[in-house]
Amino acid sequence: NNCPICGYKTIKEKDEAVTRCENSTSCDAQILGQLKHFISKKALNIDGFGEKQLFQFYNLGFIKNYVDIFKLEKYSEKILLLEGWGKTSYNNLLKSCEVSKKIKLEKFIYALGIRYVGEINAQILSKHFINIQSFKKNANDTENINDIDGLGPKAILSITEFLRNKYNLEEINEIIKYCKIIN
Repeated sequence: NNCPICGYKTIKEKDEAVTRCENSTSCDAQILGQLKHFISKKALNIDGFGEKQLFQFYNLGFIKNYVDIFKLEKYSEKILLLEGWGKTSYNNLLKSCEVSKKIKLEKFIYALGIRYVGEINAQILSKHFINIQSFKKNANDTENINDIDGLGPKAILSITEFLRNKYNLEEINEIIKYCKIIN
């Protein structure tokens, strides 16, 4: 009934085998899962930034959301003191983060981790909306995405709910300040 990590209510949707925590914004397990997806090869593909480094930086409080990934330089002194981190590995990580800032819209949409939006749906959305501003502005209304070929009702509902969430929109707006999202 409750998440073993945060204690929040869990839900098991009809036709699904998985029970999920509904606390997507403050459950450590949910946040780590989202961050792990965001930096994955199919998403931002940040070379040299894996699960081990992510968990280490998360537990130290260096990364708590997507945008923090692009602000690691403010922790340079602390990171360089950590075991396994030298100037070369740290600089390589920063370079990889810099390279990942230029990202195609379809990969960015996929990286957001919107439920039911995999690589194919992200491609469909990027072709339909062309740029991030149009996606943010128009994909939050079911009327605007209802007729897009390839999107099912679960994906449509998930996309609109995601973009209606103030926290998610603020996060996207912050990411846009650091990233160049191209079509």
